[in-house]
Amino acid sequence: MSDPVRARNHLRPVSSGTIRVRRGWCHAGGERCACLGLIVLLLSVSPLIQAQSGAKDGNSPDTNLPEKNSHGGNAQDTTSDRSLFEVIWRDGTVHTAICAGQSDWVIALLPRDIDRKGLRPPHVRTGNRKFGTEILHISDFYRLCLLRFRKAPDHTEPIPIPESFSQAEGIFLRSLATGTLYRGRVAGKDIEYQGEWLPCPLLRVRLGREGHSFCKPGTPLVDESGHMVGILTDRMLNARGETHAIPGSVIRKILWEMKHLEKSGPVWIGFSCHPQSTTPEVMRVHDESPAAQGGLQPGDVIVSVNGNRVETFRDLLGAIHCLPAARVARLRVLRDIHELEIELEPRLAEDRLTTRVLNHP
Repeated sequence: MSDPVRARNHLRPVSSGTIRVRRGWCHAGGERCACLGLIVLLLSVSPLIQAQSGAKDGNSPDTNLPEKNSHGGNAQDTTSDRSLFEVIWRDGTVHTAICAGQSDWVIALLPRDIDRKGLRPPHVRTGNRKFGTEILHISDFYRLCLLRFRKAPDHTEPIPIPESFSQAEGIFLRSLATGTLYRGRVAGKDIEYQGEWLPCPLLRVRLGREGHSFCKPGTPLVDESGHMVGILTDRMLNARGETHAIPGSVIRKILWEMKHLEKSGPVWIGFSCHPQSTTPEVMRVHDESPAAQGGLQPGDVIVSVNGNRVETFRDLLGAIHCLPAARVARLRVLRDIHELEIELEPRLAEDRLTTRVLNHP
């Protein structure tokens, strides 16, 4: 397959996004000076005492722990002023935005009450300066908007996104307003929440009430190495301070496809699983599909996708949502009593539908 990479100067703003598919933060003397010093000392120690008592009570998501990770070390600060901005939408809504993918690209969350039809590019603010942008892509699933600076600020730095993330690890949220890291915890991954089928897999994150009030939608979640594992949505789930976040793997997929294909969207692999089973067992493989070309067979049970363990059909759906098109994916499958590795290359569902129309007028 020829290299699909094109010069990024050939990228053009788009006015429409991906197709939609179904199912888915003086003066003082003597005694006065001593008293003042004692008060300052108590004020300084008080947050630490609260943090320790909160950890004992299991309320760590509500505790403001600037720069400290769960092991007592310092979280690496890669989400600096060079990576974080404010995006100002035309209705006056202000969200957090991040530099990602390359130095002149910005990822922002499109507010729910803004219609994408006729959407005008927002401004991005850093410090006291505003910069114009153009819209390269909007994801219908996640309402993620990829922007490009018309003239980028000096010394921007894309935030790193890891290949994988264990949801058992601690996370932090950097508030752009205060520059403070707030501790959070990934509580799980939802494809369905309280009976509502979500259009895409989302991380369920416990922030605590304090973290949520200080961090705007679009705020990055970073792990203890300073790598981004997701960004906050504007959806507050309950009074415990839980919210949904878009996984970093989804953002990495969009960035990869835009760099290499100049478009992004859901992928097509070409197999189906048994509808009455929670086990990801292959029931049918479509002819001339990536799955067929990779050697997947009916009866195969998918064990992992790109090294990420898959135990249920929902796990499989979440893994497929994060696969970039035109990039080789590795599936481990159980066939009879043997484990095999299969390589396949997902295609954009949009391209698959176009091909079907051309071949079947």
